[in-house]
Amino acid sequence: MGRKDNVTRFDRSVRRCKPAIASKRHRIRWRHRRRLMSLRNLSAFLCVAVLVIPFAALQIENPIAERFTHEIVPDAKQPRVIVSWVDGDSGSINGRAFRLYGVDAPEGSESRARCDVELRRANDARHAVRSFTTGRRVVVRRSHGFDKYGRELVELSADGDDVGAALRARGHLKRWNYAGGQAKPNWCS
Repeated sequence: MGRKDNVTRFDRSVRRCKPAIASKRHRIRWRHRRRLMSLRNLSAFLCVAVLVIPFAALQIENPIAERFTHEIVPDAKQPRVIVSWVDGDSGSINGRAFRLYGVDAPEGSESRARCDVELRRANDARHAVRSFTTGRRVVVRRSHGFDKYGRELVELSADGDDVGAALRARGHLKRWNYAGGQAKPNWCS
Protein backbone atom coordinates (compact mmCIF):
# COMPACT_ATOMS: atom_id res chain seq x y z
CA MET A 1 0.00 0.00 0.00
CA GLY A 2 2.82 2.30 0.37
CA ARG A 3 3.85 2.20 -3.25
CA LYS A 4 2.31 4.72 -5.60
CA ASP A 5 3.94 3.43 -8.80
CA ASN A 6 1.07 1.10 -9.69
CA VAL A 7 -1.67 3.67 -9.08
CA THR A 8 -3.27 5.17 -12.17
CA ARG A 9 -4.06 8.78 -11.79
CA PHE A 10 -7.73 9.59 -12.31
CA ASP A 11 -8.46 13.19 -13.25
CA ARG A 12 -12.12 14.16 -13.31
CA SER A 13 -11.53 17.68 -14.59
CA VAL A 14 -10.39 16.40 -18.00
CA ARG A 15 -13.54 14.32 -18.44
CA ARG A 16 -15.78 17.21 -17.47
CA CYS A 17 -14.27 19.50 -20.10
CA LYS A 18 -14.69 17.15 -23.04
CA PRO A 19 -18.50 16.84 -22.83
CA ALA A 20 -18.80 20.61 -22.34
CA ILE A 21 -16.79 21.27 -25.51
CA ALA A 22 -18.71 18.61 -27.45
CA SER A 23 -22.08 19.99 -26.39
CA LYS A 24 -20.99 23.50 -27.36
CA ARG A 25 -19.96 22.21 -30.80
CA HIS A 26 -23.27 20.40 -31.05
CA ARG A 27 -25.12 23.63 -30.26
CA ILE A 28 -23.17 25.48 -32.92
CA ARG A 29 -23.91 22.78 -35.46
CA TRP A 30 -27.59 22.85 -34.54
CA ARG A 31 -27.69 26.63 -35.10
CA HIS A 32 -26.19 26.13 -38.54
CA ARG A 33 -28.68 23.37 -39.23
CA ARG A 34 -31.57 25.65 -38.28
CA ARG A 35 -30.24 28.35 -40.59
CA LEU A 36 -29.83 25.83 -43.39
CA MET A 37 -33.33 24.48 -42.83
CA SER A 38 -34.82 27.97 -42.91
CA LEU A 39 -32.89 28.70 -46.11
CA ARG A 40 -34.11 25.42 -47.61
CA ASN A 41 -37.70 26.22 -46.65
CA LEU A 42 -37.38 29.69 -48.14
CA SER A 43 -35.87 28.36 -51.36
CA ALA A 44 -38.56 25.65 -51.61
CA PHE A 45 -41.27 28.28 -51.15
CA LEU A 46 -39.72 30.49 -53.80
CA CYS A 47 -39.45 27.56 -56.25
CA VAL A 48 -43.09 26.66 -55.73
CA ALA A 49 -44.13 30.30 -56.13
CA VAL A 50 -42.12 30.64 -59.34
CA LEU A 51 -43.80 27.51 -60.74
CA VAL A 52 -47.34 28.15 -59.53
CA ILE A 53 -47.79 31.82 -60.43
CA PRO A 54 -47.28 31.40 -64.21
CA PHE A 55 -49.62 28.38 -64.31
CA ALA A 56 -52.26 30.30 -62.37
CA ALA A 57 -51.95 33.16 -64.84
CA LEU A 58 -52.35 30.69 -67.72
CA GLN A 59 -55.49 29.26 -66.14
CA ILE A 60 -57.01 32.73 -65.87
CA GLU A 61 -56.27 33.62 -69.49
CA ASN A 62 -56.65 30.14 -71.00
CA PRO A 63 -58.66 30.34 -74.26
CA ILE A 64 -59.45 26.61 -74.12
CA ALA A 65 -61.04 27.01 -70.69
CA GLU A 66 -63.03 29.99 -71.99
CA ARG A 67 -64.52 27.78 -74.67
CA PHE A 68 -66.14 25.63 -71.96
CA THR A 69 -67.03 28.45 -69.59
CA HIS A 70 -70.41 30.09 -69.82
CA GLU A 71 -70.98 33.46 -68.27
CA ILE A 72 -74.27 33.94 -66.54
CA VAL A 73 -76.01 37.30 -66.50
CA PRO A 74 -75.33 38.66 -62.99
CA ASP A 75 -78.00 40.05 -60.72
CA ALA A 76 -77.53 43.65 -59.61
CA LYS A 77 -77.15 42.52 -55.99
CA GLN A 78 -74.97 39.46 -56.63
CA PRO A 79 -71.40 39.36 -57.94
CA ARG A 80 -70.62 37.94 -61.39
CA VAL A 81 -71.16 34.16 -61.50
CA ILE A 82 -69.33 31.83 -63.90
CA VAL A 83 -70.60 28.29 -64.38
CA SER A 84 -68.44 25.72 -66.14
CA TRP A 85 -69.95 22.32 -66.93
CA VAL A 86 -67.80 19.17 -67.05
CA ASP A 87 -70.69 16.90 -67.97
CA GLY A 88 -74.47 16.91 -67.67
CA ASP A 89 -74.58 16.84 -63.87
CA SER A 90 -71.34 18.35 -62.56
CA GLY A 91 -69.03 21.30 -63.04
CA SER A 92 -67.84 24.34 -61.14
CA ILE A 93 -69.27 27.67 -60.06
CA ASN A 94 -66.59 30.35 -59.77
CA GLY A 95 -63.98 27.59 -59.50
CA ARG A 96 -65.80 25.61 -56.78
CA ALA A 97 -66.70 22.05 -57.82
CA PHE A 98 -70.34 20.98 -57.59
CA ARG A 99 -72.68 18.16 -58.57
CA LEU A 100 -76.43 18.42 -59.17
CA TYR A 101 -78.34 16.76 -56.35
CA GLY A 102 -80.73 13.88 -57.02
CA VAL A 103 -79.93 13.37 -60.72
CA ASP A 104 -77.48 11.42 -62.87
CA ALA A 105 -76.13 12.10 -66.33
CA PRO A 106 -74.58 9.54 -68.66
CA GLU A 107 -70.83 9.00 -68.39
CA GLY A 108 -68.86 10.83 -71.07
CA SER A 109 -65.48 9.13 -70.72
CA GLU A 110 -64.81 6.02 -72.75
CA SER A 111 -63.35 4.24 -69.72
CA ARG A 112 -66.48 4.76 -67.59
CA ALA A 113 -69.26 4.53 -70.19
CA ARG A 114 -70.85 1.11 -70.56
CA CYS A 115 -71.78 1.46 -74.24
CA ASP A 116 -71.65 3.78 -77.25
CA VAL A 117 -75.22 4.92 -76.65
CA GLU A 118 -74.20 6.23 -73.23
CA LEU A 119 -71.32 8.21 -74.79
CA ARG A 120 -73.69 9.86 -77.29
CA ARG A 121 -76.23 10.63 -74.57
CA ALA A 122 -73.46 12.13 -72.41
CA ASN A 123 -72.54 14.52 -75.22
CA ASP A 124 -76.20 15.50 -75.66
CA ALA A 125 -76.65 16.04 -71.91
CA ARG A 126 -73.53 18.21 -71.67
CA HIS A 127 -74.65 20.40 -74.59
CA ALA A 128 -78.21 20.60 -73.23
CA VAL A 129 -77.16 21.78 -69.77
CA ARG A 130 -74.76 24.33 -71.24
CA SER A 131 -77.38 25.77 -73.57
CA PHE A 132 -79.98 25.74 -70.75
CA THR A 133 -77.79 27.87 -68.43
CA THR A 134 -76.05 30.12 -70.97
CA GLY A 135 -77.20 33.73 -70.67
CA ARG A 136 -79.37 33.03 -67.64
CA ARG A 137 -78.97 33.96 -63.98
CA VAL A 138 -77.94 30.79 -62.16
CA VAL A 139 -78.59 30.58 -58.42
CA VAL A 140 -77.79 27.83 -55.92
CA ARG A 141 -81.21 27.17 -54.41
CA ARG A 142 -80.09 24.62 -51.83
CA SER A 143 -76.95 22.81 -50.75
CA HIS A 144 -76.99 19.20 -49.52
CA GLY A 145 -73.42 18.94 -48.22
CA PHE A 146 -70.52 17.31 -50.06
CA ASP A 147 -69.99 14.01 -51.86
CA LYS A 148 -67.01 11.68 -51.41
CA TYR A 149 -65.06 13.58 -54.08
CA GLY A 150 -65.36 16.92 -52.27
CA ARG A 151 -67.96 18.35 -54.67
CA GLU A 152 -70.84 20.29 -53.18
CA LEU A 153 -74.24 18.68 -53.85
CA VAL A 154 -76.53 21.50 -54.97
CA GLU A 155 -79.90 22.29 -56.51
CA LEU A 156 -79.53 24.98 -59.18
CA SER A 157 -82.06 27.23 -60.82
CA ALA A 158 -81.61 29.26 -63.99
CA ASP A 159 -83.91 32.30 -64.08
CA GLY A 160 -86.15 30.49 -61.58
CA ASP A 161 -86.32 27.18 -63.50
CA ASP A 162 -84.93 24.11 -61.73
CA VAL A 163 -81.99 22.86 -63.85
CA GLY A 164 -82.25 19.22 -62.76
CA ALA A 165 -86.03 18.98 -63.22
CA ALA A 166 -85.97 20.68 -66.64
CA LEU A 167 -83.24 18.38 -67.99
CA ARG A 168 -84.95 15.31 -66.48
CA ALA A 169 -88.14 16.29 -68.32
CA ARG A 170 -86.18 16.49 -71.59
CA GLY A 171 -84.63 13.04 -70.98
CA HIS A 172 -81.03 14.20 -70.53
CA LEU A 173 -80.87 13.32 -66.81
CA LYS A 174 -82.42 10.58 -64.67
CA ARG A 175 -83.49 10.69 -61.03
CA TRP A 176 -80.85 9.13 -58.77
CA ASN A 177 -80.52 9.09 -54.98
CA TYR A 178 -76.72 9.43 -54.88
CA ALA A 179 -76.44 9.65 -51.08
CA GLY A 180 -78.98 6.87 -50.42
CA GLY A 181 -76.91 4.15 -52.03
CA GLN A 182 -79.34 3.59 -54.89
CA ALA A 183 -77.95 1.79 -57.97
CA LYS A 184 -76.74 4.07 -60.75
CA PRO A 185 -79.23 4.33 -63.66
CA ASN A 186 -78.58 2.28 -66.79
CA TRP A 187 -78.11 4.53 -69.83
CA CYS A 188 -77.55 1.75 -72.36
CA SER A 189 -81.18 0.65 -72.64
